[in-house]
Amino acid sequence: LYGTHQEQLLMSYDLTFSGHQHAPNRASGEPYLLHPFRQLVRMALRILKFGVTDPYFIKLLLCVILLHDTVEDALKGKTTPFVAYSKICTLLDELTAYSVLSLTKKKSEPGGAESREEFLERVLRNDQWVVLVAKPEDMIDNLSTLQALPLDKQPGKIREALTYGPRMKERAERFIVMAGKGGNLSDWEGWLQVVADQHAELEALALKEKRRVALTGYRFNF
Repeated sequence: LYGTHQEQLLMSYDLTFSGHQHAPNRASGEPYLLHPFRQLVRMALRILKFGVTDPYFIKLLLCVILLHDTVEDALKGKTTPFVAYSKICTLLDELTAYSVLSLTKKKSEPGGAESREEFLERVLRNDQWVVLVAKPEDMIDNLSTLQALPLDKQPGKIREALTYGPRMKERAERFIVMAGKGGNLSDWEGWLQVVADQHAELEALALKEKRRVALTGYRFNF
């Protein structure tokens, strides 16, 4: 990435860092920043592997991956969700901000906080393929550190990956094909390979963790 795209990626990194430098470590004991950074690296490697070269959508996806928790965790960074969202709009663009907001669980709504199921269903209904690709990358990283969570919380993460992952893949592929054939997305066939590679890793990791948790005596119903 060069020029404006490179600058926006660096700004995304700065916003993620500043938004979480005061946050407590993750359950695994590691600093929060490692969580989005690992996702960034994995996605960058997939992009290189399949020869995707579209700079705008590469930048957009990588920025969203870096920033996906920034609005949700704003209070941990000693700011507010509104300020965090406004910074993304101002320093990057509205589509990046919209995509990040789409990946933000609503914690304070008039009718009560959004449940995990409601959040995932909302992500699934999104009409931006970038959102539908960013979330499974987050699932992969959460599964990679799953053993740090209390045992009773681990099956839920596995179920999410195996239940929502395939649905997100199908929907992302549909939007990518539509955008590609409509002339709005170059390298769309390469993006399809990126998505296929991502979900092969997600499924393999989820099944591996399911077998591990099953050895503890937990009975899965999915």
